[in-house]
Amino acid sequence: MLILQDADLRLLPLSIDHFDALLQIAAECPDTWQYTPNSALGAENMHSYIQTALVQRAAGRHLPFVVEYQGRIVGSTRFYHIDEHHKSVHIGYTWLHTDTRGSNVNKRTKYLLLQHAFEHWDMCRVAFTADINNHASIRALESIGATQEGVLRSDMVLASGVRRNTAVFGILQHEWRTRIKAMLAEKIAAGNLAETAPAPGLWQKIRRFLHKP
Repeated sequence: MLILQDADLRLLPLSIDHFDALLQIAAECPDTWQYTPNSALGAENMHSYIQTALVQRAAGRHLPFVVEYQGRIVGSTRFYHIDEHHKSVHIGYTWLHTDTRGSNVNKRTKYLLLQHAFEHWDMCRVAFTADINNHASIRALESIGATQEGVLRSDMVLASGVRRNTAVFGILQHEWRTRIKAMLAEKIAAGNLAETAPAPGLWQKIRRFLHKP
């Protein structure tokens, strides 16, 4: 199965073996589910969350991962709405432990996914969605160069019962190749330098990975 990685961050295929780690993260970061239609809080919900993701993977519709940073599971993400005919895919279902905030884990995760989508699958478009009230997610999408394309009004029902308006963002292949890839690589490199006490030579390895043709 597909594994995406750089120096100390890996996106590993989601499995039921990750249940305990993800259950703990969900419990420690309950605000994660504020803007989602389905909560994974609690053992029953988490089991359903993982099993549903695995069914979608078996059907070829989703490709779910756990995010492993410095040897520790810190969250999950996935490709979904994989459309080989129209050469488009969504990236989402991304949730990370709050202790990764202020680090480059999210940007590095998105870089690996975008690179694979555009350079290995030759996708023409990658889409993202976010609740219009989830300002942190919207800022994060803007920071990686995604363009807001519109809003789907009253798009879905959240776990709270409130109807959600969904902002739609996208990145096109030519935007990735001519502008966004280099911009995101530079942001990651700059952020890595700012982090405290990096392992000797680690960021040099990351830079070499980010600037591979």
